[in-house]
Amino acid sequence: MSTDLAKRPLLRIVGGLMEASNSKSTAPFVTISSWGVQTPLHHHIGGVYCYTKAYGSSYGRLSIYLSQDESLDMVVGGKMWANNDSSSNTPVEEFSWGYTGPDASVIKSAFSGYGWSSTYKHGYVSCDLYMLTNPSGAGPIGGRYYSTNNTSTATKVTETFWGLSDGNEVGLFNGYNYSAAYKEGYGYATIVLPK
Repeated sequence: MSTDLAKRPLLRIVGGLMEASNSKSTAPFVTISSWGVQTPLHHHIGGVYCYTKAYGSSYGRLSIYLSQDESLDMVVGGKMWANNDSSSNTPVEEFSWGYTGPDASVIKSAFSGYGWSSTYKHGYVSCDLYMLTNPSGAGPIGGRYYSTNNTSTATKVTETFWGLSDGNEVGLFNGYNYSAAYKEGYGYATIVLPK
């Protein structure tokens, strides 16, 4: 099998969805954010504790929609922002990846929830995503979501994975989560960029 990415049909992130329930996930899920195109190829990434007007303390689930259709806008970059618990301070950029130029469409707070940052410690974090149609550069070709304990010191357990893994893995979004392995812990969503 060829490892030349140019010869393989690649899945592209063309849309996404964040839904939330109460903190125990026993209430109906409500849509927090929806962006891009919803395709039949729907992938649940992971979850994060968050705040919603509907439930107050809530648990959110993060999903992406994938397609091989090159005519659709695709995710080409992202930025992770941190704030205090009430999001009342100035957001601070934690990290960025890919293309975040002025000609890209910006999906503000595509995913958000409670997380940790070097500036605010325990606070609220959000992820902006950038989309373009048929960009010259490469977008994500895969990704995973893994869980650890709430101090990120335990062994990382992969919860979900999509696409290809032969590339450079970078952060997409992270926050406090629930997992079967660690119960109350911390989750990391990553994406894989071509080498």
